Amino acid sequence: MKMLNGALASAIFYGVSSLAIMGVNKMVLTGYAFPSASVVALCQMVLTILILPLAKQLKIIEYPDISSNIVRKVFPLPLLFLANLVTGLGGTKRINLPMFTLLRRSLRAINVAWIAFVVGS
Repeated sequence: MKMLNGALASAIFYGVSSLAIMGVNKMVLTGYAFPSASVVALCQMVLTILILPLAKQLKIIEYPDISSNIVRKVFPLPLLFLANLVTGLGGTKRINLPMFTLLRRSLRAINVAWIAFVVGS
């Protein structure tokens, strides 16, 4: 039961933080007319790089130490993540938040369906 509560708390935290990040990004990029989505993306990545090791030291989260083996296995993913982040923030600036949320959620479902089709599971 404890694991279920932890998983539920993690899912709720993920959902709330995801909505908060989208709302803040939309507010910064359109409400304050911030000119560069790339700068917002860079700031978010730098903060993530600083916060994750701190959270690991405080034993809030656990993840394996980085190694060259892990880097080789996941190499193209950071580039795809960066492209997704920059294009997503650029899209946030150009369309309204409900439409952006709909597109983002539906594209994830389409990606999962495509991967299931390709992998065959």
